[in-house]
Amino acid sequence: MRKLDDRVPAVLLRLLGQYGRAFGASRLASELAVEGIELRPRMVRNYLAWMDARGWTENMGRQGRRLTAAGIEELNRIGMAERMSLSGVRLDDLAFRVDIDPIRKRGRIILNLARLPAERARDAAALVREIGQARHGIARNVALALEGESLCGIAAPYGHILLGTVCNVTLNGVLRAAGIPVQARFSGLLDIREHTPIRFSHWIHYDGSTLDPAVLLIRARLTGVLAALRSGNGALLAGFREIPAVALPLAERLIGHLDRMGLGRPIAVGRPGRPLLGIPVPPGRVGIAVPAGMNLIAAIEEAGIHTECGAMSGLYPAEDLLRPQDIERRAAGARRLH
Repeated sequence: MRKLDDRVPAVLLRLLGQYGRAFGASRLASELAVEGIELRPRMVRNYLAWMDARGWTENMGRQGRRLTAAGIEELNRIGMAERMSLSGVRLDDLAFRVDIDPIRKRGRIILNLARLPAERARDAAALVREIGQARHGIARNVALALEGESLCGIAAPYGHILLGTVCNVTLNGVLRAAGIPVQARFSGLLDIREHTPIRFSHWIHYDGSTLDPAVLLIRARLTGVLAALRSGNGALLAGFREIPAVALPLAERLIGHLDRMGLGRPIAVGRPGRPLLGIPVPPGRVGIAVPAGMNLIAAIEEAGIHTECGAMSGLYPAEDLLRPQDIERRAAGARRLH
């Protein structure tokens, strides 16, 4: 490499650390472009080889590179102040790029991705269908890739499938495209009692975390999604948004369109200037509690199926999503391969 741009290795470390999985040069080149760094995949591979030589990254073949222990240590040296709010930055970036048209029912939404063993695909699909029928506002439609297939530029490795769920940040993008400013305040756990949302018991601000809050709560095993759906008493993952009160009628129309598309709906909508689920809301604004698409992944984990998950993984055409009644038939294909 004739000349090394000092910014690039640091940004590559941050991207690989942020997503917690292996990525290839083409995907990393796209992510670098968002950061304002234009490089061809060939040049990205040169940087990655340079990082391999220092022991920061490991070449996983077709899956791309992932961080090593030395890479994580180097990432930590970048400084927490520089890495904080990565989740919030990612949220705003993807929300801006959402281009779904709720009227025409076409366009891209944001997917969360989870990798799980192919032999458990049918069990996972049954949970997806159960949650879709329960209708706590969780998006019903999902994406599924069998081994060798891809979602958002990420391939399902041998012996695994990828499950994509609709990220609730999609709503942010739809509202912003309609001229409605949205403030994403936090993501957390929403207590459910007798099938009714009561209050947020835990929350993490997007600007205070390097990882998506829903991923952190799943890893901490604090969710109670299956209990909430089956007994009516548990805890769902949900995000809290605020919009101007004058925009509520338009927002509700757009939400209705998204719900009919199987893309989810709020679990609770407040009144102007009034607290919602224990969260204060300033005058002239309305609170909205939106269930996370990561609830599906949390339920799969609660059922004893190990996943490797990542929130806000990329953009995906809404028209290509599967309905709950189709997911089990598609998942059966994974079982026949093993």
